[in-house]
Amino acid sequence: MTRTQCKPSAGRGEQFDFSLALARLDGDTGLLKQQMESFLQDAPSVMADVRASVARCEAEALRFAAHRLKGLAAGLDAERVAECAAKLDSMGRDGALHETVAACGELEAHVETLQKVLRAYLAAH
Repeated sequence: MTRTQCKPSAGRGEQFDFSLALARLDGDTGLLKQQMESFLQDAPSVMADVRASVARCEAEALRFAAHRLKGLAAGLDAERVAECAAKLDSMGRDGALHETVAACGELEAHVETLQKVLRAYLAAH
C-alpha cells in the first residue's frame, strides 16, 4: 500500500495522512480522489451553514451542519477537522452556544488548510 501523506504549506503544523482512508477503500486511489473532490465541492456550503447557524444561535441547525462536516472529514481521516466539527456538533446538541464563535473560527481554519492540501494532492496526482 502506498503511503499518501500531504503536508500543507499553511504552517499550522498539521499533517494529513490519507493512508487510512486509502486502506479503507482497498487501495482504490480513484475512489479516494472522488471523496476528496466531494469534500471540496460540499465543504464550502456546509461551512456556510455552520457559520449561519452560529450567527443565528440555532442549535439544531448547527448540530446538523457540523455533523455533516464531521462525516465528510472522517471519510478522509482528517482528524482535526472532524474533531472541531464534533465539538460544534456537541455544542449544538447540548444547546451550549456560548463558545461557538471561537470554535467555528477554529473549524474554518482547519477546513481551509484541508482544502489547500486536497487541491494540491489532486493537482499532483
